[in-house]
Amino acid sequence: MTQFSRDNWDDTHAAHMAAREQFYPKLWPNALRLQFVDVTGAVEDLKYGIDCIVAVTVAGFRAPLKFFIQERFRKPGYQSFKDATITEWNTVTGLPSELHKIAAQIFVYGYYDRPTNRILGALAINVPQMIREIGEGRLQYERDERSSKDQDFIAVKWEDLYDAQAIMHSTINLSKSVETLPEIVSKSRYTQEECDYWGLTNG
Repeated sequence: MTQFSRDNWDDTHAAHMAAREQFYPKLWPNALRLQFVDVTGAVEDLKYGIDCIVAVTVAGFRAPLKFFIQERFRKPGYQSFKDATITEWNTVTGLPSELHKIAAQIFVYGYYDRPTNRILGALAINVPQMIREIGEGRLQYERDERSSKDQDFIAVKWEDLYDAQAIMHSTINLSKSVETLPEIVSKSRYTQEECDYWGLTNG
């Protein structure tokens, strides 16, 4: 294992451990107990895009309910993009990547600050709903490639995931900024009379 991948693994593991305390209890607030099984590097991960299995004990059932999770925690600077990225194709091997193999029910996509050991925010994305909406052409995305040029990926905006009803839970504020009518008017050229009415400068 290279130092780069070792560092990445350390960050990923630290983020997962932080999420156990800071995010997952909010995803299942009525759970009596949460148990985690890490399957990173196992068949579930390599073939089906599953990083961990969460067994959720709730009242009324004699055994836990199981959820299959894929996780991605980015550095804080990536939060400004306001999107979630999913790798689509491995251009080195010519093989499909996670978009085509993911069998996880939930994609936890968040932002982790290692120095403070804090999950700054995260989304729990309903994977079947997201994939269905992408396949039906109702969920917009942008295609790009990693800087290392070894994988293509698609990027889906938080707002579009929300509109597609593909977000199960979020600790990120997803509220849309709604412009007031004067703000909308100020972006266009209007008559002097209209500008005087709104108190605007006709630009």
